[in-house]
Amino acid sequence: MLNSIRALILPLLLLLPVAENVEAAPQPLSETWKLYTDRYPVITYSDLKQAMREGNITLLDANSPTTYNNGHIPGALSLPALIKKEEKRPLPSSKNDLVVVYCGGPQCSAWFKAADFVVKKGYKTIRYYRGGLKEWKAKEEPVETGDRTR
Repeated sequence: MLNSIRALILPLLLLLPVAENVEAAPQPLSETWKLYTDRYPVITYSDLKQAMREGNITLLDANSPTTYNNGHIPGALSLPALIKKEEKRPLPSSKNDLVVVYCGGPQCSAWFKAADFVVKKGYKTIRYYRGGLKEWKAKEEPVETGDRTR
């Protein structure tokens, strides 16, 4: 009888989603995350706003083109457009200028690619806006929409 119950239940258990994989990042990503956050310090929302007021910042949005077109931090360049050489606005000429990379929010890792991209271009002052688009919108800040690459 017990074997019959097991035979019925076990296949059903295989159909259930594994919840811990949804919330927790896999260990290799955690290690990668630490490497990147150690290399590229976080910039806070208030420090980001200050740098934007001072005008000495380049924002690099690592989100997909669709997400970028649906709303991005004003003035941000699109990483996918830069990679495809479709972005018409240039990165700063000074390799020491502040470049802030961001993506969807604290759980998003697309910013890794943005950081790698600007490092390969020779930029030295790179910060990561961890709050990303999620925090920006939660603070009720304006977003630009549409394709700003042309």
